[in-house]
Amino acid sequence: MTTRKHPVSARLSDADFDLLMSVEGEGIHTQSDKLRELIRVYRIFHGTERTPNQAYKVVEDLLAPARERVFSHAMTDQGSPLLAHLLGWLPTSLAPLASTNPAMPVSAMEAQALQRTLELLQHTLRMNLVPSYLNEDASKGQTESLTALATLFLELNKKDERDE
Repeated sequence: MTTRKHPVSARLSDADFDLLMSVEGEGIHTQSDKLRELIRVYRIFHGTERTPNQAYKVVEDLLAPARERVFSHAMTDQGSPLLAHLLGWLPTSLAPLASTNPAMPVSAMEAQALQRTLELLQHTLRMNLVPSYLNEDASKGQTESLTALATLFLELNKKDERDE
């Protein structure tokens, strides 16, 4: 089967042209390459089929600006270990939900989401974070909430161990 190629001509605003020219990637050099890359990305975002790997990349790309901002401050007083962890957790947690894999039943997606959420809670509780900007009353309330959450988490883990 031969793929027919169609020439395209368009008048773009300066902002749209700048966006097109900002498209980068391996082997992307010409305006045609850049347009094909935009179409490829559009298909992944809006297409009928999206593999888990493509979904992971979509979520990762969506979070890239936040990740760059958070990690640029990672070793400073302005750094946030919680945000850094969340930005690492989100792509792997959301990819199965964002994929269009019909072979994965909803129950498997739910089990995977629950497991990833429990891992996030467990890691967050280990961090014992209390933001410095909170006043003493708010800090006490947050600590009580985290303690209650930790207790619930431990009870769930004990229940899971008994069920196995």
